[in-house]
Order: sequence, then C-alpha cells, then structure tokens
Amino acid sequence: HEYLGSRDRPMDDSYTCKVCDHVSLDLLKYFHHTLTSHKSFICHQCGRCFTTKSSLLRHRPIHTGLRRFACSICQKAFYRKDKCKAHIKKH
Repeated sequence: HEYLGSRDRPMDDSYTCKVCDHVSLDLLKYFHHTLTSHKSFICHQCGRCFTTKSSLLRHRPIHTGLRRFACSICQKAFYRKDKCKAHIKKH
C-alpha cells in the first residue's frame, strides 16, 4: 500500500496528484480530486469512461439488451432495478 499521509499534517505540506500534478493542501480535497478528475474505468464495448468501478458495473447491462426489471403495473422494463423502482413510485 502506498502511504498517502495524515490529515494532521502541517499546512505547508501538500498532496500532489500523480496523474496531473494537481496540488492540494487538504487530504480530503486531494481524494476528491483523484476520484472525480481521472476517469480510469472504461467500458470496452462503447468506450464510455467512469470514475468508479461500481459505475462501470452498473452501466454494463445496457449492452446486453436484456431488460430484467419490469414494472408490475404497466410492464415497462428497465436495465437497472433502481430505475424500475423509481418508475413504480411515479404510478
């Protein structure tokens, strides 16, 4: 594991992004920058990029064409369970 430092570091210390050399004086801002600025999870089917692995995994089912989650009221189908639940609440 690579040492990222402590939040209790003196203010003159900084955290530098290894990808773009962005400098932050606050560890939380450094983490936010690295998580949101560099999209490193790529869908190999369409090329779309995501900042997190979970976002990529949530995206993948759209390429199967299989809509596994259907509304019990109108039978409209969705790729994602959360989208289906949100739709059902609108009825």
